Amino acid sequence: MRWALAALLAVLSGCGPKAEPEPLYIGHLLPLSGSDRARGEEARQGVRLAVEEALTADVRCAGRPLAVRHVDDRGDAETVRAEATRLLAVNRVPALLGGVDPAFNQALARTVQPSGVPVLLPTELPEPPRADNIFCLEVSPAERGRALAGFAHEDLKATRAAVVVREGDPVAGTLAAAFVEEW
Repeated sequence: MRWALAALLAVLSGCGPKAEPEPLYIGHLLPLSGSDRARGEEARQGVRLAVEEALTADVRCAGRPLAVRHVDDRGDAETVRAEATRLLAVNRVPALLGGVDPAFNQALARTVQPSGVPVLLPTELPEPPRADNIFCLEVSPAERGRALAGFAHEDLKATRAAVVVREGDPVAGTLAAAFVEEW
């Protein structure tokens, strides 16, 4: 009886082997079905490699190993909004990674912006984010359009330019408008 009580006290006091802390999950919204599935799989593999590298280097956040919850956005902006909300409210992820489509990343940024949760987007957005918690890895389309116009005019000495834009592409539209304005 004494040894059982001593063992119980030892367990309750934290003696014994320490369990690995639960991973800190980051949410990742990307297309895992539909026409952009291949791009989504490539993005998921890239994130997996980065997480494996972090685990190998024993990189931790708040003493916890990193992990990622990959969620299928199904190539639909409404699904992006619903899944982002679920990841924040139910899974309580402290950060999100965007997917491969700028339009869906725009929906993600708008959904998450009020929460203050950091969002890292690997694509550009048609409009620059107006929040401190949204981070784009790409140069804005407006900056690229201005730079392209400057290069064409100053370096290439072009005197005329034709601008062709795919209808319905907000990123291309922003880039083209900035190009024309700078030209």
